[in-house]
Amino acid sequence: MKQLVKLVVFGTMLAAGSVGAEMMDSVKPYLGLDYYHAWMKGAKGTLSNGIAFDFTKDLPKSYPSATAYVGAKFTDYVGIELGTDWSVYKKKTVVDSNGNLFKDKTKRQGLHVDIVGSLPLNDCFELLGFVGAGLVATKSTETVTNAQTGAITIVKFESKANIIPRLGMGASYMVTDMIGLRAKAGWENTHRLKMTVNTISFKPFKDTISLSLGVFIRW
Repeated sequence: MKQLVKLVVFGTMLAAGSVGAEMMDSVKPYLGLDYYHAWMKGAKGTLSNGIAFDFTKDLPKSYPSATAYVGAKFTDYVGIELGTDWSVYKKKTVVDSNGNLFKDKTKRQGLHVDIVGSLPLNDCFELLGFVGAGLVATKSTETVTNAQTGAITIVKFESKANIIPRLGMGASYMVTDMIGLRAKAGWENTHRLKMTVNTISFKPFKDTISLSLGVFIRW
């Protein structure tokens, strides 16, 4: 909850600083839904106990997801947006050199708040840029089958929700006066996410590159 409060306060401060004297009397609200695909690969690193790890092959590399959001444009050029992101569980199966079977399933979810800049090119089409913060968490379950004994071990671990910076660019096109289409490409600093298993902590992910495409309604 403290992290969520920090996120909302952060977004409010950004909005106040960006809009400032340019705020108009009329606010243009909108809401939308995007298909959101995140490429968040496993990373190499060192556990908190000093042992090296390599998750580049063990963890899924991409996550089909969705984003629902609400926002408001305060001028023709600046607005603020609050959204929620969630993915399905993505599975990955790996066999090591000893024949042991590793089955991993991982999902990601979170919230975000962005300052959105717009550059209208005509009445229908505009370029977009955004910068903000996300509150992101991941959950994973790994099932290990020993090749020699057939014994099965299940390990569950998750990252604590963490505030991460995010930015990107895109474009939108108004199909009617109220309905529009939007496409975006983004980056998120998910290498900051930390997981803990039996008091041992590590950062298993690289930064995220994402693409999204969806529809929105404004009035």
